[in-house]
Amino acid sequence: GFVEPISPVTYNGAEQEPILSVTNTYGGYLTKGTDYTVTYYDNTHATNLAYAVVEFTGNYGGTLTNYFTILPRSVTLTSGTETFTYDGNSHSNIEVAVTSEGFVSGEGFASSGFTEVKNVCVEVTNDFTYEFLDGTLATDYNVTIVQGKLTVNPAAINPKSPTEDNPAVNSDDMPQPTEGTMLWAENVVKVYDGIPTNVVPRVYNAIDGNDFTYEYTTNSDLTGWTPYFAFTNVTEGAQKIYFRTLPQGMTPNYLAATNYAYVTITPREIMVTAADATMVFGDTSTLTASTELSWTTSGGFVSGDGVKSVALAYTNETIIASLP
Repeated sequence: GFVEPISPVTYNGAEQEPILSVTNTYGGYLTKGTDYTVTYYDNTHATNLAYAVVEFTGNYGGTLTNYFTILPRSVTLTSGTETFTYDGNSHSNIEVAVTSEGFVSGEGFASSGFTEVKNVCVEVTNDFTYEFLDGTLATDYNVTIVQGKLTVNPAAINPKSPTEDNPAVNSDDMPQPTEGTMLWAENVVKVYDGIPTNVVPRVYNAIDGNDFTYEYTTNSDLTGWTPYFAFTNVTEGAQKIYFRTLPQGMTPNYLAATNYAYVTITPREIMVTAADATMVFGDTSTLTASTELSWTTSGGFVSGDGVKSVALAYTNETIIASLP
């Protein structure tokens, strides 16, 4: 008799006993149990050396051995894909999806070593390692690894409205304060002192280790940004100054944000005092007055400031001095 070639089968965790096609010399099919018996060997795990022994009986005699292949199961392990928002913590996704033919019942794997991400990143490969559980043979499976992607988006910085001590009315063109990380600067209201002055922005509640630089503009269309800006002289009322964050690094952990505050510089008060003088009524030629003057302020003139001349006007009782 003859046995037709046995087609490959796939590992299923059980003994594999594929149905045989056995014929006689004339091509007629023989009956199992009547014309022959079959015994299978090494027929459980993936191998190309599984075989079936056919022993002919009855009207037929002899023995035939036919080898066949048990193929490993195809398994695809795919790690998780996830997007996070930066919060200063490390994040990972430890999910692994099993697809293709999968594992047979009672067999499987354990995974570990997943990628962790903390700072802003885009589609970082979610690597991991795996090992087969006890009783699961690597040769029974053909495993394909697919890595998911992990992304960390930058966190938002919420603008906080200017303080209420602003001498000007706060406009409504900026968002109101919300919880979380905030960009803010106090308004500056001061008397002229000759010192260049600007608001001091700060990002509140940012995660430690994140540094910020700032740019400034007074243009309401938010153009003309500069890394340095200051008011020195008396302002015409409250001056609105816009500022924005420039997070450092190629992939900053925070989105850029813009806010504004006000700077108001008021004039410095000076009191000028003229010396006493006497004269004969109606005769200015008899005026005996010192032209020396003195002036006082809460702190005097600022360094580099002063007067060039003083104009004196006389009344019958008072010498009036004025600064040009």
